[in-house]
Amino acid sequence: MDMEQRYHFIKNGTKLLGITLVVFVFMKWILPMVLPFFIAYYIASVVRGTKEKEKKHPMLRILLTIGTIGLLLMVGWYLCQEFMELWSRREELLYWEGAQESGLVGQLYQKMIQQFDGDHLSDELVRKVTSPFGGMKDTLGGFVAVAVTAVATVLMIGEYDSLREKLHQNTLGQVVVALGKDLSVAGGDYLRAQGWIMLIITVICIVALFIVGNPYAVLVGIVIGICDALPFIGTSLVFVPWAIVMFFQGKIWLGFYYLVLAGGTSLLRQFLEPKFIGNRVGANPLAVLISIYLGLQFYGIWGVILGPASAFLIWEIYRFT
Repeated sequence: MDMEQRYHFIKNGTKLLGITLVVFVFMKWILPMVLPFFIAYYIASVVRGTKEKEKKHPMLRILLTIGTIGLLLMVGWYLCQEFMELWSRREELLYWEGAQESGLVGQLYQKMIQQFDGDHLSDELVRKVTSPFGGMKDTLGGFVAVAVTAVATVLMIGEYDSLREKLHQNTLGQVVVALGKDLSVAGGDYLRAQGWIMLIITVICIVALFIVGNPYAVLVGIVIGICDALPFIGTSLVFVPWAIVMFFQGKIWLGFYYLVLAGGTSLLRQFLEPKFIGNRVGANPLAVLISIYLGLQFYGIWGVILGPASAFLIWEIYRFT
């Protein structure tokens, strides 16, 4: 490596390091303070864009709205039926020897509750979940943030045209709008990819529960699908304890069935996440996986979103400068 190549290497490395530090500071401390206004501006742009689309295709919009509402009502009615039936049988489902305090599972359950109370693990979990968003640690802070977002959204919808014009006239505003547009596109692709993965896992769980004749397959499958989307939780949070319960009840094959489901769905997510998200966002799957891992290390549980967002923002700023 000659002198000129070494100079460019040091220069680019220093620039990348500086951008990385700036993005980290922004994501860790500044974003929680300005997030309500970013959300408000995004909602205002969507609302204004929706109004323009409605003028061009009013009938299509009406049909899509009616179809969506109808589908949601059908699914909601079905879930309510399952939930009401499950609730009416709660004592019957819970009353078996292993769940009593004298049983082995009951004793393990009591020990687990004591451990949670003694070590304050629940408080620690809440702290980790809310740590990247210091202004929203308590309920009051969350309500304030929601109220600020709602008020700012209403104001920005009314002043959207003038606000947008001022942003485009300002050099810094142009940079922010350009980066925000690219980030929103990538972020939307990322969230859609996560949604598709969650949908696939949910459908697999529902079908698997239908196969064994579970009368609450849809309700339980959706709950498991939501758990699977949460970092460090996954389908194992439901299937593994469920399998243990089946073993204590003597239903050995059903216990192994749930263990296979837990392992299979976990492996499926590990396989789909880098490929699916990488293809959607247009990034290398390994880079996406690394960004998620580093995001979890630096931002906590929110790093699943903030990690890839930070990596994309670093790359965009690096190219822009």
